[in-house]
Amino acid sequence: MTKELFNLDKLNILLWDIETLPYISMHWGMWKQNINPGQIIKDVSIICISYKWLGEEETHTLSIGDNPALFAEDPYAGAGAVVDKFLDVLDVADFCIAHNGDKFDYRILKATAVMNDLRTFRVRKVDTLKMAKSAGMFPEGNKLDSLAKVLGIEQKYKTNFGMWSDIALKSSTEALDKMERYCEQDVRVLEQVFLRLWPHAEVGLPNISTMFGGTIDDIECDKCGSDNVVKNGTYMKNVLRYQRFRCQSCGASFVGRRAIKLEV
Repeated sequence: MTKELFNLDKLNILLWDIETLPYISMHWGMWKQNINPGQIIKDVSIICISYKWLGEEETHTLSIGDNPALFAEDPYAGAGAVVDKFLDVLDVADFCIAHNGDKFDYRILKATAVMNDLRTFRVRKVDTLKMAKSAGMFPEGNKLDSLAKVLGIEQKYKTNFGMWSDIALKSSTEALDKMERYCEQDVRVLEQVFLRLWPHAEVGLPNISTMFGGTIDDIECDKCGSDNVVKNGTYMKNVLRYQRFRCQSCGASFVGRRAIKLEV
């Protein structure tokens, strides 16, 4: 963990990603189909969940292949066990990071837990897709691989639909192994994208200063908690003016919590 992250290395910050099997359905057309629920043979189901802790080297994966007999019988049957194990990981996370997680990963995770009658859980979420949208308009869009490309970060692994179909229809252990490596690489790319976006993003981020007990009177960076800051102009909100600061540790710009009294 680099010194520029200051207090971030004192938190349990989880980066995670899921891969899912596609729907299997019976239908007669190819274009603009409205598929009735009665036509669906298999619903979307989790293949694996990969995760790592911010700043640590090792990447971990929980997979439907962890139960080989069940995987061979039905690849769609093991998602509940995967999520059940992952909930133990979430328990120790101060907050967790996923790309498009608010709309996809987290909702799939919650639905799987409910359908399998698992325990309830709630976590503080950070979505790097929302971070990217608040940080600027990137030339190739806000997909994780596009962000990695324009930011000069290592790329996601290439894949094809055959990997998903071989897992879903053939219970292929070779395809599953490739999928797990693909998911793990996504998490490593996610970490690098998160660290690049973190000082620049303007929405959806936990206030690190308050997580360490900072109060309204403390002048600390809300992105990393550092008090190594300098004044950087002022900021008007409605009819009130606030002091603006720049963090010398992580480079983020932030606004003080108390309004400045204007000279009359």
